[in-house]
Amino acid sequence: MKILVLGASGMLGHKMFQVLRERYENTCGTIHGSVHDGALANVSLLQDKHIIAHVDAENFPALASLLRRLEPDVIVNCIGVIKQRSEAKAALPSITINALLPHQLAEVCNEWGGQLIHFSTDCVFSGERGNYTEQDDADAKDLYGKTKFLGEVATENAITLRTSIIGRELYHHKSLLDWFLNQNGKTVRGFKRAIYSGVTTNHLAEVIANLIENHPKLSGLYQVTGQAISKYDLLCLLRDAWGLQVEIIPDENFVCDRSMLGHKFQQATGYVAPAWPELVAQLASDTTPYQEWRTENAVINRQTSADHGRNRIIGQGFGSAAA
Repeated sequence: MKILVLGASGMLGHKMFQVLRERYENTCGTIHGSVHDGALANVSLLQDKHIIAHVDAENFPALASLLRRLEPDVIVNCIGVIKQRSEAKAALPSITINALLPHQLAEVCNEWGGQLIHFSTDCVFSGERGNYTEQDDADAKDLYGKTKFLGEVATENAITLRTSIIGRELYHHKSLLDWFLNQNGKTVRGFKRAIYSGVTTNHLAEVIANLIENHPKLSGLYQVTGQAISKYDLLCLLRDAWGLQVEIIPDENFVCDRSMLGHKFQQATGYVAPAWPELVAQLASDTTPYQEWRTENAVINRQTSADHGRNRIIGQGFGSAAA
């Protein structure tokens, strides 16, 4: 079984590469820049012969040539222009990466019978009502949500998983979790009416490993969801799991319910997400040495940040640095 993780330095991509590499020896990953860049130089996970550097997803002819040489059985696409970065407001990179790339990947890997696993987001929905299913109309108002919807590919050799994630990052440290871990001793707001039904990156990587092993030919559009939880309650769980001294002030002014229902995926696979306390406990007990990898000389200049940004998949809906 040959597996290729595209975007192996991102928030989801690095965890996907880490988990799949442990389970499947012939797992490779791509990154946009170099493993010797300041931000990644100390990341032992990526100092691996199975990492392929300098892969630009916007140059699809070159990427397609690489894919044809490798002919992976499974491509796991963790590349995306994320909502929090400036590129998400620019039409060309958003359309190229979020909307076109998934369809191009499915088409090229079909040449040798390969399968594509692609990720979409709860941000295809406006958040006006919640409890969305796969049959509901995507009503996103922004470019990010619209391009992610257009990128949902459901050919016979492709599966798109709509989900939303929280997790650790290797270098940007702007996701909800990394931002919150830096708030020790401070006061933040927690939105009680912002409802979320995602999972953690650690857990989603395990879901994908099990999907590859037990349901390798599953195709179509599915929503992978956890229990619905408010952002306030989620922050409280994170605070307690890490033992932080953070005062979380409940805020009911901001209202957004992008909760999704995952019955279709449950019926197809038997999947039921663990409760949030269990998901957070697993996240907090992760022994990956993130702090050791973050050294003073791992300085990210603007160009490095821009180059690597496209290798990150958003913590959809909950990745922003605002509490």
